[in-house]
Amino acid sequence: MAKLPSDAELRKMFHLGWKDDALAAQYGVKKQAANRRRIRMGLYQKPTATRVTEMVNEAWDVKTTSGGDSHHAQRPLQAMKYFIRQQLGDQLSPPQERRVQNLLDRLAREGAVLDYNRDTGIRFVPRAPEDGRRVMRWPEGKDLPSQELQAAMELPSPVGEG
Repeated sequence: MAKLPSDAELRKMFHLGWKDDALAAQYGVKKQAANRRRIRMGLYQKPTATRVTEMVNEAWDVKTTSGGDSHHAQRPLQAMKYFIRQQLGDQLSPPQERRVQNLLDRLAREGAVLDYNRDTGIRFVPRAPEDGRRVMRWPEGKDLPSQELQAAMELPSPVGEG
């Protein structure tokens, strides 16, 4: 009978980004067995949309208010979050996929990156060398997120090259 690794090894694999289905395949157990063990150990996976929103809000402190001057629903910001979710393996709806494609087309056409200002909201700004291939300008002095999230922020090919 197949068996999952020790708690210490499983915890290490979880923090390296292993998902339940990958653990199950690696150790020849059902996905549900890997899931039960992880939860019993107190290791919880956040939905991808939540992880992306938390990362963006931590980087940019996006203005969310009950009044009309909230920035969290601006279309380019939503499209950027859809793009990152898609890169992380989330399935998007056809309208979300169209928003992502429109965003990528505009970034390539303008040689731009998304930036955020709490007073004015999201904006397209010229891409600078320090932006690399990221879809968003990372704030100076802020720690970058996990390697997985950093990779998900990268455009599929360098902007301006085709």
